[in-house]
Amino acid sequence: MQPTKQARDGLIVASFGNRGILESADGDTHRFVLKGRKLRVVCGDEVKWDQEGSGNDARVTNFLARRNTLNRINSRGRTELMASNLDQIIVVVAASPAPDFFLVDRFLCAAELMGIDAHIVWNKTDIEADWPAELSDFAQLDYQILRTSTTNHEGIDELRKWLAQGISMLVGQSGVGKSSLINTLLPGAEVAIGPVSEATKEGKHTTTASIMHK
Repeated sequence: MQPTKQARDGLIVASFGNRGILESADGDTHRFVLKGRKLRVVCGDEVKWDQEGSGNDARVTNFLARRNTLNRINSRGRTELMASNLDQIIVVVAASPAPDFFLVDRFLCAAELMGIDAHIVWNKTDIEADWPAELSDFAQLDYQILRTSTTNHEGIDELRKWLAQGISMLVGQSGVGKSSLINTLLPGAEVAIGPVSEATKEGKHTTTASIMHK
Protein backbone atom coordinates (compact mmCIF):
# COMPACT_ATOMS: atom_id res chain seq x y z
CA MET A 1 0.00 0.00 0.00
CA GLN A 2 1.33 3.44 -0.97
CA PRO A 3 1.53 6.02 1.83
CA THR A 4 -1.00 8.84 1.58
CA LYS A 5 0.54 11.99 0.11
CA GLN A 6 -0.24 14.96 2.32
CA ALA A 7 -1.16 18.26 0.67
CA ARG A 8 1.08 21.11 1.80
CA ASP A 9 1.07 24.89 1.38
CA GLY A 10 3.59 26.61 -0.86
CA LEU A 11 4.43 29.84 -2.69
CA ILE A 12 5.59 29.91 -6.32
CA VAL A 13 8.91 31.82 -6.41
CA ALA A 14 10.09 30.87 -9.92
CA SER A 15 8.13 29.83 -12.98
CA PHE A 16 9.50 28.24 -16.17
CA GLY A 17 6.39 27.10 -18.03
CA ASN A 18 5.14 23.89 -16.41
CA ARG A 19 8.07 23.71 -14.01
CA GLY A 20 9.66 25.99 -11.45
CA ILE A 21 10.52 26.43 -7.79
CA LEU A 22 8.19 26.75 -4.83
CA GLU A 23 8.86 27.77 -1.25
CA SER A 24 7.22 25.65 1.43
CA ALA A 25 5.68 26.98 4.61
CA ASP A 26 8.89 26.17 6.53
CA GLY A 27 11.02 28.24 4.11
CA ASP A 28 12.58 25.35 2.15
CA THR A 29 12.58 25.48 -1.65
CA HIS A 30 11.59 22.61 -3.94
CA ARG A 31 11.60 22.10 -7.68
CA PHE A 32 8.08 21.40 -8.90
CA VAL A 33 6.08 20.06 -11.81
CA LEU A 34 2.40 20.69 -12.46
CA LYS A 35 -0.28 18.05 -12.12
CA GLY A 36 -2.38 18.16 -15.28
CA ARG A 37 -1.97 19.99 -18.58
CA LYS A 38 -4.53 22.70 -17.82
CA LEU A 39 -2.99 23.84 -14.53
CA ARG A 40 -1.06 27.12 -14.85
CA VAL A 41 0.77 28.88 -12.03
CA VAL A 42 2.91 32.02 -11.88
CA CYS A 43 5.11 33.82 -9.38
CA GLY A 44 3.10 34.93 -6.37
CA ASP A 45 0.64 32.05 -6.50
CA GLU A 46 -0.14 30.31 -3.22
CA VAL A 47 -0.49 26.62 -4.01
CA LYS A 48 -1.14 23.14 -2.69
CA TRP A 49 1.48 20.50 -3.41
CA ASP A 50 2.55 16.98 -2.51
CA GLN A 51 5.61 14.81 -3.08
CA GLU A 52 6.38 11.16 -3.85
CA GLY A 53 9.32 10.77 -1.49
CA SER A 54 11.90 13.36 -0.42
CA GLY A 55 14.14 12.90 -3.47
CA ASN A 56 11.52 13.68 -6.09
CA ASP A 57 10.15 16.93 -7.48
CA ALA A 58 7.19 18.45 -5.71
CA ARG A 59 3.91 18.19 -7.58
CA VAL A 60 1.65 21.26 -7.59
CA THR A 61 -1.95 20.09 -7.52
CA ASN A 62 -3.87 23.36 -7.23
CA PHE A 63 -3.58 27.08 -6.54
CA LEU A 64 -5.52 29.12 -4.00
CA ALA A 65 -7.75 32.08 -4.85
CA ARG A 66 -5.73 34.99 -6.24
CA ARG A 67 -6.12 38.50 -4.77
CA ASN A 68 -5.23 39.97 -8.15
CA THR A 69 -3.45 39.11 -11.40
CA LEU A 70 -1.27 41.02 -13.85
CA ASN A 71 -1.93 40.02 -17.46
CA ARG A 72 -0.73 40.95 -20.92
CA ILE A 73 -1.70 40.13 -24.50
CA ASN A 74 0.89 37.85 -26.13
CA SER A 75 1.96 37.75 -29.79
CA ARG A 76 -0.94 35.38 -30.57
CA GLY A 77 -3.51 37.83 -29.23
CA ARG A 78 -4.20 35.71 -26.16
CA THR A 79 -4.26 36.85 -22.55
CA GLU A 80 -1.13 35.71 -20.73
CA LEU A 81 -0.89 35.65 -16.94
CA MET A 82 2.34 37.27 -15.69
CA ALA A 83 2.10 37.33 -11.87
CA SER A 84 -0.40 37.25 -9.03
CA ASN A 85 -1.00 38.59 -5.54
CA LEU A 86 0.99 41.80 -6.09
CA ASP A 87 1.06 44.81 -3.78
CA GLN A 88 2.61 47.27 -6.23
CA ILE A 89 4.01 47.71 -9.74
CA ILE A 90 7.24 49.59 -10.42
CA VAL A 91 7.30 50.87 -14.02
CA VAL A 92 10.89 51.35 -15.21
CA VAL A 93 11.65 53.77 -18.08
CA ALA A 94 14.87 55.30 -19.38
CA ALA A 95 16.19 57.60 -22.08
CA SER A 96 17.54 54.55 -23.93
CA PRO A 97 15.62 52.81 -25.36
CA ALA A 98 13.23 55.68 -26.11
CA PRO A 99 10.29 55.55 -23.68
CA ASP A 100 7.05 53.93 -24.83
CA PHE A 101 4.52 55.97 -22.85
CA PHE A 102 1.62 53.92 -24.20
CA LEU A 103 3.15 50.95 -22.38
CA VAL A 104 3.57 53.05 -19.23
CA ASP A 105 -0.12 54.00 -19.46
CA ARG A 106 -1.10 50.33 -19.77
CA PHE A 107 0.82 49.32 -16.65
CA LEU A 108 -0.52 52.24 -14.62
CA CYS A 109 -4.08 51.40 -15.72
CA ALA A 110 -3.49 47.75 -14.85
CA ALA A 111 -2.41 48.74 -11.33
CA GLU A 112 -5.55 50.87 -10.93
CA LEU A 113 -7.77 47.98 -12.04
CA MET A 114 -5.93 45.61 -9.69
CA GLY A 115 -6.36 48.03 -6.79
CA ILE A 116 -2.63 48.23 -6.05
CA ASP A 117 -0.01 51.00 -5.97
CA ALA A 118 2.13 51.97 -8.96
CA HIS A 119 5.34 53.99 -9.04
CA ILE A 120 7.68 55.06 -11.84
CA VAL A 121 11.46 54.78 -11.99
CA TRP A 122 13.45 57.02 -14.36
CA ASN A 123 16.54 54.85 -14.75
CA LYS A 124 20.01 55.43 -16.24
CA THR A 125 20.27 58.98 -14.91
CA ASP A 126 24.02 58.80 -15.57
CA ILE A 127 23.03 58.95 -19.26
CA GLU A 128 20.14 61.42 -18.97
CA ALA A 129 19.28 63.02 -15.63
CA ASP A 130 16.22 65.00 -16.73
CA TRP A 131 13.06 63.05 -17.42
CA PRO A 132 10.81 63.96 -20.38
CA ALA A 133 7.72 66.15 -20.09
CA GLU A 134 5.42 63.11 -20.25
CA LEU A 135 6.72 61.92 -16.88
CA SER A 136 6.00 65.33 -15.40
CA ASP A 137 2.38 64.79 -16.44
CA PHE A 138 2.34 61.57 -14.41
CA ALA A 139 3.88 63.42 -11.45
CA GLN A 140 1.01 65.92 -11.60
CA LEU A 141 -1.32 62.93 -11.25
CA ASP A 142 0.47 62.13 -7.95
CA TYR A 143 2.49 59.18 -9.24
CA GLN A 144 5.82 59.00 -7.41
CA ILE A 145 8.83 59.13 -9.74
CA LEU A 146 12.31 58.10 -8.62
CA ARG A 147 15.57 58.83 -10.44
CA THR A 148 17.96 55.84 -10.38
CA SER A 149 21.30 54.77 -11.78
CA THR A 150 23.14 51.49 -11.30
CA THR A 151 26.36 53.24 -12.33
CA ASN A 152 26.48 55.84 -9.56
CA HIS A 153 23.82 54.20 -7.31
CA GLU A 154 21.54 57.23 -7.37
CA GLY A 155 18.16 56.39 -5.87
CA ILE A 156 19.01 52.75 -5.11
CA ASP A 157 18.49 53.08 -1.35
CA GLU A 158 15.13 54.78 -1.91
CA LEU A 159 14.12 52.06 -4.39
CA ARG A 160 14.99 49.45 -1.80
CA LYS A 161 12.59 51.19 0.62
CA TRP A 162 9.85 51.10 -2.02
CA LEU A 163 10.37 47.38 -2.58
CA ALA A 164 10.17 46.69 1.16
CA GLN A 165 6.48 47.65 1.10
CA GLY A 166 5.14 44.29 -0.07
CA ILE A 167 5.34 42.14 -3.20
CA SER A 168 6.42 44.25 -6.17
CA MET A 169 6.99 43.61 -9.87
CA LEU A 170 9.43 45.59 -11.99
CA VAL A 171 7.93 46.09 -15.45
CA GLY A 172 8.86 48.02 -18.57
CA GLN A 173 10.47 47.79 -21.99
CA SER A 174 13.40 45.50 -22.67
CA GLY A 175 16.67 47.30 -22.14
CA VAL A 176 15.55 49.90 -19.60
CA GLY A 177 17.64 48.27 -16.88
CA LYS A 178 15.26 46.14 -14.80
CA SER A 179 17.76 43.29 -14.50
CA SER A 180 20.60 45.70 -13.72
CA LEU A 181 18.53 47.21 -10.92
CA ILE A 182 17.87 43.76 -9.45
CA ASN A 183 21.56 42.86 -9.67
CA THR A 184 22.47 46.11 -7.91
CA LEU A 185 19.90 45.57 -5.16
CA LEU A 186 20.78 41.87 -4.81
CA PRO A 187 24.37 41.18 -5.94
CA GLY A 188 23.79 37.42 -5.68
CA ALA A 189 20.78 37.44 -7.99
CA GLU A 190 22.91 37.25 -11.18
CA VAL A 191 20.04 38.17 -13.50
CA ALA A 192 21.07 38.09 -17.17
CA ILE A 193 21.78 41.51 -18.68
CA GLY A 194 21.73 42.31 -22.40
CA PRO A 195 22.78 45.43 -24.34
CA VAL A 196 20.53 47.79 -26.24
CA SER A 197 20.58 46.96 -29.96
CA GLU A 198 22.67 49.48 -31.91
CA ALA A 199 20.57 48.84 -35.03
CA THR A 200 17.09 49.31 -33.57
CA LYS A 201 17.96 51.23 -30.37
CA GLU A 202 15.64 48.77 -28.59
CA GLY A 203 16.37 46.41 -25.76
CA LYS A 204 17.01 42.72 -26.34
CA HIS A 205 14.92 40.21 -24.40
CA THR A 206 17.20 38.57 -21.85
CA THR A 207 14.84 37.55 -19.03
CA THR A 208 13.01 34.37 -20.05
CA ALA A 209 11.51 33.32 -16.74
CA SER A 210 9.71 34.91 -13.78
CA ILE A 211 11.65 34.82 -10.52
CA MET A 212 10.74 36.24 -7.14
CA HIS A 213 13.56 37.79 -5.10
CA LYS A 214 13.51 38.58 -1.38
